[in-house]
Amino acid sequence: MIAAVLGAGVLGVASAEDVRTRTIQAWVPVVLAVLGIGSIILSGRKPGYIGVMVLALLTLGLSAITHQGLGFGDSTVLVAISLISGFRNCVFIISSGALILLLYVVARCLILQGEKKTTDAIPLIPFIFAGYCCWLVMGGY
Repeated sequence: MIAAVLGAGVLGVASAEDVRTRTIQAWVPVVLAVLGIGSIILSGRKPGYIGVMVLALLTLGLSAITHQGLGFGDSTVLVAISLISGFRNCVFIISSGALILLLYVVARCLILQGEKKTTDAIPLIPFIFAGYCCWLVMGGY
């Protein structure tokens, strides 16, 4: 549980940085991975390494296909989160974050209806952070 709460703090800081600069600092996935590996060792749970590797390949492949639309930093953060939460919980976190992102985009389109179209990139980590918080609130740790 401690790793999950500390992970939320790290994700919160990374979210603010992602909104402000559209980049993820290199220390973020490293700290999340250390927290995840530490929680695996201390709790004795069996991580789904195959699930983590599949997630890594999918997100890094998607990053390459979209020409960094899903950035490398986003991919590494998602893989590190899967070490903390486990693969199945990470799927929940990504899904809930994507749902919150969808609601944001729909609201943004409705509010900006008729105005000049913007092509601003939307940072992903704040929505993943929201999904992570949903996971914590639902007792997923």
